[in-house]
Amino acid sequence: MANHWFQFKQFRIEQDKCAMKVSTDACIQGAWTAESWIAHSTPSKDLRVLDIGTGTGLLALMLAQTFPQANIDAVELEPGAALQATHNFQHSPWSTQLQLHHLSVHQLQTSQPYVYIICNPPFFNNDLKNNNPERRVARHADGLTKQELAQQVKRLLAADGIFSVMYPAIAWQEWQTAASSNGLYLWKKLEVIPKPGMAANRFIALYKKIVSPQPQYHSLEIYSSTGKYSTAFSTLMKPYYLNEFV
Repeated sequence: MANHWFQFKQFRIEQDKCAMKVSTDACIQGAWTAESWIAHSTPSKDLRVLDIGTGTGLLALMLAQTFPQANIDAVELEPGAALQATHNFQHSPWSTQLQLHHLSVHQLQTSQPYVYIICNPPFFNNDLKNNNPERRVARHADGLTKQELAQQVKRLLAADGIFSVMYPAIAWQEWQTAASSNGLYLWKKLEVIPKPGMAANRFIALYKKIVSPQPQYHSLEIYSSTGKYSTAFSTLMKPYYLNEFV
C-alpha cells in the first residue's frame, strides 16, 4: 500500500484522498520543467502559472518552490483530489501564492493568459479500466482528450508562454499531432529512460506558440547499471527529495 504522505525538503504531500499518488515520472516532470523555466526567465511576482489536473498538487508545489513569488492556479475536477490539493497548498510555505479551482479546465476563465502551463494528463484511452471511479478519471483520457488539452492550452497560454506536458511513448505521436494542429510547437523534449539498455517510456516536452528552428532533445536515465539512482537523476531531484543520493 502506498504511503498516505510523501515528504519533500520544503513541503509535504498528503495523498490518502487522491487516486493517483506521487510518482517518480511526475517528480521528474516538475523538476525538469522548473529547471528549464528558471533558465528561461527571472522569477517575478507577476508570473502567472497554471497546473491542469493538479491531483495532489505535486507539480504546482514543485513550481512554487522554484518560483515562490509567482501566482499559481491549479484546476482539479475530481472532488477528493481537489480537497487533497487544497490541504497540501494551505500547509505549504506558499499558501498565499497557490489557488485551487475545483472545475474542469474547459470552465476556467481568466482575464490574463498564463506565462507557464503544466499538465501531467490522463493518458490511457483503450486499456482495461480500473474499477475505482476516481482512479479511472485520473488515469484515462475520457474527460480530457489530447485534442481538448491542446485546444485549452492554446486558449490559456500567453503568446510568449511555455507549456509542459508528459505522455507515455505509446501516446506520443497522437499527442504531437494534436499539439501541432493547435499551433503548439516543440521547444525542448526529454526522453525518460528507466535504466541503461531500455527504451524511453515517457516523454516530457515543452511547447511554445512560436516555431523553434532547432528544438532541443535530451534524455535522462533514472537508474544506473548498478541499480542505483543515476547521477543525473539524483542531481535533478536534489532540490526536492528529502534523502540525498549524490
